Amino acid sequence: MMDLTHRTILLTGAGGFLGGAVRRALLARGVPREIIVTPRSAEYDLRDPQTCRTLFQDVFEGRDGGVIIHCAATSGGVGFHRDQPSDALLDNVMMATSLVKGALEIGLAERGATIVGVGSMCAYPASCAQPLHEETLWEGYPAQPTAPYGVAKRLLWQALDSAHRQFGLRSSFVSLSNLYGPGARFDPDRSNVVAAMIDRVLQASRGEASHIICWGSGNPTRDFLFVDDAAEAVVRAAERIEAPDPVNIGAGVETSIRELVETIRNDIGWGGEIRWDASKPDGAPRVLVETTKARDLLDWTPSVSLRDGLKRTIAWRRSTLGASESAEHDVS
Repeated sequence: MMDLTHRTILLTGAGGFLGGAVRRALLARGVPREIIVTPRSAEYDLRDPQTCRTLFQDVFEGRDGGVIIHCAATSGGVGFHRDQPSDALLDNVMMATSLVKGALEIGLAERGATIVGVGSMCAYPASCAQPLHEETLWEGYPAQPTAPYGVAKRLLWQALDSAHRQFGLRSSFVSLSNLYGPGARFDPDRSNVVAAMIDRVLQASRGEASHIICWGSGNPTRDFLFVDDAAEAVVRAAERIEAPDPVNIGAGVETSIRELVETIRNDIGWGGEIRWDASKPDGAPRVLVETTKARDLLDWTPSVSLRDGLKRTIAWRRSTLGASESAEHDVS
């Protein structure tokens, strides 16, 4: 198992939701702060191959190959993926190819570097049998409207796999289920379903609204994973895996969107009506994650239940809003 406390670690997306949690997990391992490099997009545009080469030279010059954990992504909720499919595809594909090609061009494979790629359950085929097994990743096209993002994540895995087979580049690839938790993005254009629902119900409870309107039918199911559990799996992948066979990271529990919203309503203590707008997209009908490989290869299982995780997320969001600040989502 690789000792990360003596390897320079380049963490992309460290200012984001998952990246911030991965940084906390690394620090909890005893990794010194000074060897965790966290570039910002204003400084290094990871979509540009030359910029990636420059970044790697700046970070790893004169050192053995370190660890690159790629958490940066252009993503959002269902609305974002519906309205900006080209950004979701092209930004993520360009980051994937620029990172892998840049690492190869400056010789990081020969210097023993390893790359951890972060995937998504959005990459799985819409018609895939449940629970999702890693070997079915290419057995069909992903569900809309998140298909472009899912395809980009498939290509990230393919870039790592090809570089491993041709050049011996050490890497791993973990596919994460729906993340939630403190620190999540809550702006209405980019938030995922858990953050969006928490804000919607909080605003209704503060304004004493009689009802809220939620997208879709409420029937689709998701596998919700607390962000700190996901971060622990990402760090373990860096420590333990050398070849990028996909590894699913999820809670292994199927929860409907309707059940999620009702749980949030009960935890917040709001008694209003939930109305469903079936004219809005549902996304994939079901997501349930098979996690046997994660247990076997990473010795990993999630530690935070959905109920406990939601309570912690709601408490955190309330603390960020303050006594007088209203939530950001409109209530109809």
